[in-house]
Amino acid sequence: MVKPSQFIKFTRSFWLAIGMLVMFFFAFAFYVEAEKEIDRVNELRLQSHSLAAELRQSSDDLTRMARSYISTGDISYKDYYKEILAIRDGLVARPVEYHEIYWDLVLSDNKRPRPSSGQKVAFLDLMRRVGISTDEFAKLAEAKMNSDALALLEQSAFEVYESRSDSPEALRQKAINLLTSDEYRAAKAKIMAPILDFHRLMEKRTEENVKRAIDLALKMRMLFILVSFLVVYVLWRSYQSMQLTLGASVHELRRQLEKLGRADFSETILVPKGAESSVLGLLSSAQVELARGDAHRRNVEIRNQRLTQFYNILSQCNQAIVRSHSEAELFQQICRDTVQYAGIQMTWIGLYRADRGLITPLAADGLGSERLLETVFSVSDESAFAMDTPVLAARDGRAHWCQDDLASCTDEEWRKQAEQMNWRSAAALPLFKNGAVYGVICLYSAVINAFDEEIRTLLIELAMDLSFALNRFELEAGRQRSRRMEALRSFMLERLNSSATLEVFFDDVVKYLESVIQGSKCSILLLESDGKHIKTGATPSLSPIYSKAIEGLPIGPGVGSCGHAMYSGTRVVVEDIASHPYWEKFKDLALSAGLAACWSEPIRSSSNHILGAFAIYHSEPTTPDSGHIMLLEMAAHFLAIAIEKNRAESNVRKLSQAVEQNPNIIIITDTDARIE
Repeated sequence: MVKPSQFIKFTRSFWLAIGMLVMFFFAFAFYVEAEKEIDRVNELRLQSHSLAAELRQSSDDLTRMARSYISTGDISYKDYYKEILAIRDGLVARPVEYHEIYWDLVLSDNKRPRPSSGQKVAFLDLMRRVGISTDEFAKLAEAKMNSDALALLEQSAFEVYESRSDSPEALRQKAINLLTSDEYRAAKAKIMAPILDFHRLMEKRTEENVKRAIDLALKMRMLFILVSFLVVYVLWRSYQSMQLTLGASVHELRRQLEKLGRADFSETILVPKGAESSVLGLLSSAQVELARGDAHRRNVEIRNQRLTQFYNILSQCNQAIVRSHSEAELFQQICRDTVQYAGIQMTWIGLYRADRGLITPLAADGLGSERLLETVFSVSDESAFAMDTPVLAARDGRAHWCQDDLASCTDEEWRKQAEQMNWRSAAALPLFKNGAVYGVICLYSAVINAFDEEIRTLLIELAMDLSFALNRFELEAGRQRSRRMEALRSFMLERLNSSATLEVFFDDVVKYLESVIQGSKCSILLLESDGKHIKTGATPSLSPIYSKAIEGLPIGPGVGSCGHAMYSGTRVVVEDIASHPYWEKFKDLALSAGLAACWSEPIRSSSNHILGAFAIYHSEPTTPDSGHIMLLEMAAHFLAIAIEKNRAESNVRKLSQAVEQNPNIIIITDTDARIE
């Protein structure tokens, strides 16, 4: 978590930055005010100069107007004179910008250069407004007083000029003399001298004021610059403190927060060294926890989904058990359902032959199922599959689990196939029939550790249901065998009691059994009277070439299935002709005739003599079940009865013919009561 000291540092830096910003604004305001003070002082200085110049200009304007009036006698100049005095004394409104050139632009037509401002302000009041000092005001007042005294002199000249006399020119000259006399010029000088003093005093004062204002502005400028640097420094420290607290830029934090908001945990938040206690570090910790929680939630969802899938498999298995009519149909449906509904990569079910130590796949579905159906698993200790889960399950009779199939696979070829087909974990469960291991069901998943405890329990339940179905199929098969055996017995008895010849009987029996045993071809072979050679009795479905080839073959050990059965008097079951030693000399002939398996039962007489052999062929390698063996035995038994019956009837006919031909006759028979 973020350390409290980091928050304290950041808060202190933040408030310090705020304080420095406030100080910055105050320093800036003081600096601006100092600069404005310079402008104000300069403005007052200009106004003071302007008013002093106005006073001097008004004195000159009065002199000019007085002299012009006396010289020309134009009364308008006297009016202008009076107006100038009135404006200066505040009796008449001042024109706009009166301090500029004004009366020099007023001609005899009395047209004014600028309008009136409407403000009546005495000159001395204007001087007070600009803030002049007492000494300065005294000088201006003295100049004003002297100007008024000069105005009295000018008015005396007016009175002289305006007095009545017989010689007006003499009066005008006298008045002009008054306005140009030494006294007038001395009075004029008395006006200008205080104005000059005023200028000097004002210049000194305003120069000092401007200098003070400039000094103050310089100090405020330096203070402002210093505060600016302090603000920049404090802001930089605040930024550093913020970066230390945040651990990354605001943009990066926002990007990471947006990713967290989208529940995107694909990219790990990288925290710089030393920033583990920052906000970024908190986000990283939060991301780790959220990612862990999200992964846990996903795992739970996946686990629940897989449990649901396997519950569906149990349901589908129960439906398949009810609907299937054979083991092959059931096995194939179970393999298909586990792949389709449980997300299994591949499922196969194999038959376990304990007598031969082999597991032969019967049904498979999923990736690699075609290749697996061609594989036969040996359960011997020397086998490459000795430690694989299906072999262990078949040998031990209990479920085996391999949570990492690639790591535990001992056969290199099988491991390559598992890697290619993405078989990451495996499960093998034994299937039981009549209390013994009948086969195994194997499932391969693309996920390591796919078979947890609950899924194991469900798979064990699935295997138990399949075992129950196998036992049910076995019971049903037993009932069907019983019905089939009873039907065969009835058929045989019926045909035995018929008047059909032995050849017809043989042919009927073969065709009937071929209709009963699906995909089979049957044959009846007899033993010649010499007891050493084979004679065909009935081979309606076998190739004529094959039938002709076995005709007259001597019986003996290893002479096919029937030759060996008649020679040894024992049943011979050959599941695969191509690989059985008894058929070494005849396998090409059998394979050309489309024969791949042959089960042969010797036909024995009531005196236990071999009469022939009954055989069942298949076009594919096939293993007989108990029902097939029972059919073989029953067929051979009834065939023996039929053969003995036929021979007995033949002997009776021969005896009858002999009696009819000669009442005195000698009958010669062999040890089996056969008439020679």
